[in-house]
Amino acid sequence: TEEQHKVVRLIATKAGFKVLRLINEPTAAVLAYHLGTRPSTVPCRYLVYRMGGSTTDVSVVTVLGGAYRLDAHVKRLDLGGKLITKELADHCATEFQRQMRVDVRESRRGMAKLMNAAEIAKHVLSTLESAQCFAESVYEGFDLSVNVSRARFESLLGPLISRCKEPVEEIH
Repeated sequence: TEEQHKVVRLIATKAGFKVLRLINEPTAAVLAYHLGTRPSTVPCRYLVYRMGGSTTDVSVVTVLGGAYRLDAHVKRLDLGGKLITKELADHCATEFQRQMRVDVRESRRGMAKLMNAAEIAKHVLSTLESAQCFAESVYEGFDLSVNVSRARFESLLGPLISRCKEPVEEIH
């Protein structure tokens, strides 16, 4: 937003920098991608997809010669990586409840531990075929240990993956 740009300019100036221009994040990504390449004589369009913890941004940037232009941008405040972690944590909580006959969702502390364990397992599943979601003493002294295959993880995420496509379709 313009307000964010004002704050960045002010902070940079106070830190002793001379601010010539601010560029948005998608343009910076395309610029970094193009470092060391010759300028193109035909327009090149790039789709930049960025999913953060809480938000997702999709942008279209056109490059022609040395000029970069942001053509379109969609920001989704209801879509981020935390939803993936939550989906995995919910699956593990259900498995824990099935095994132990107690619901970890009743404990804020237990759920915080489970969310941390699910975050770690999510990262492991990005490179390996399975991961152990383990959290110590999540509920009344019980440890949670749930093995999750990548195939199971992907099946849990089906509806969420469909939602991840929406901003791309919106911008198109």
